Amino acid sequence: MKRWMIPVVALLMVLCAVCASAETDGFTYDDWYGGVKTYSGPGGDVTVPAVIDGEAMTHLADSLLADNQDITSLTIPEGYTVSGRFVANNCAGLSELHFPESLVVIGNSSFQNLTGVTELTIPAGVALIGSNALSSGGFTSVTFEGVPPIMESGALSWLPDEVVFHVPDDCFDEYEALLTDIHSWYTVVPSGQNAVTVDRTCPESDFVLDESGLLTAYTGTAPYVVIPRTVNGVQVTGIGEGVFTQQPQKTWIVEVPEGIEELGLGAFKNSKVAFVQLPDSLRTISDEAFYQYEGTISGWPAAL
Repeated sequence: MKRWMIPVVALLMVLCAVCASAETDGFTYDDWYGGVKTYSGPGGDVTVPAVIDGEAMTHLADSLLADNQDITSLTIPEGYTVSGRFVANNCAGLSELHFPESLVVIGNSSFQNLTGVTELTIPAGVALIGSNALSSGGFTSVTFEGVPPIMESGALSWLPDEVVFHVPDDCFDEYEALLTDIHSWYTVVPSGQNAVTVDRTCPESDFVLDESGLLTAYTGTAPYVVIPRTVNGVQVTGIGEGVFTQQPQKTWIVEVPEGIEELGLGAFKNSKVAFVQLPDSLRTISDEAFYQYEGTISGWPAAL
């Protein structure tokens, strides 16, 4: 063998070893995306790995288990925060589905048409249920543990007539209005428990300000971002250009706190953030703050 080929062959062997080690229980991951990407296992009772090749998993990729007829139960462990689109829809053999407390986002059509799953608990951490995410399933008992999440079109539509929603006592009126607005025949009852409180605080170190207090960058990966009022003692005055234009998408919900008065040029330009909550304190929103933004804006200030 020629001498120059030896290091090349050795490098290829190392790369192959890395690729092979990056699979656990039939799951592979995408380090750019930050989560599990494919599944080639035998089915049955499936628990998604929390760690692959030393990397902690946080996201379930689009269409990860879609149309898989061999899975009978699915457990998503703690650490996962986002379930993408069509993750496990149309899995006819699935009879059990377990979400982690860490889950924040259930993406569009993520668990649609699961006719074999009859009971489901939605943890308090879930803040967004996407369009048709849990629709057309066999759920007859659905328990919510936290305050009402954001529900996009058809999120829980076309469930069986006998479905009963068990909701926190202190949020009963809100849930009843929300769920019966989807279908008037839905039955909503108190669960006997109050809503579990979830801390959405993000580390101040994830936010970068300029000298004027303008937010110029967000370096974290939280799917739900509550912008702090101050960072290292400096008051946040506004949001600068392109702060939430991310590739790949990490942030799904942004809550802008009271006291912030300015959204700068292109603050959410081309952003994939699904939901933005604005404060009534805003006094200036630049013309291109939401240029080509296709998500939902809530709380548009009355003064603007």
